[in-house]
Amino acid sequence: MQSHMLALVALCFAAAGFIAVQPLFWTFPTSYLGGAAAAGGIALINSLGALGGFVAPNIKTWAEQAFASHTAGMNLLAAITVVGGLLFLGLRGARPVQAHADAATHRQFS
Repeated sequence: MQSHMLALVALCFAAAGFIAVQPLFWTFPTSYLGGAAAAGGIALINSLGALGGFVAPNIKTWAEQAFASHTAGMNLLAAITVVGGLLFLGLRGARPVQAHADAATHRQFS
């Protein structure tokens, strides 16, 4: 019973984190991409989110059946989430497009 309660508390914190980061997350396509590419980036994120809503429950069910464990599905989804977070942290080294656009604007009007 203790592990179920701990899992519920962890899920609540994870849900709060997902909800809190969404406004920040949606600013990335427009800060790293410009013009039509930004629109395409937002469309890609939206379509992948819709695809995830279909794929995630199927992956969870598959993992529970394949490993004969009720926790295997959630553990797999948690691992995928951690990998996604690490990939997101990898963006820290990339430079936003805005810095390049500001330099180009400065050259035009100088």
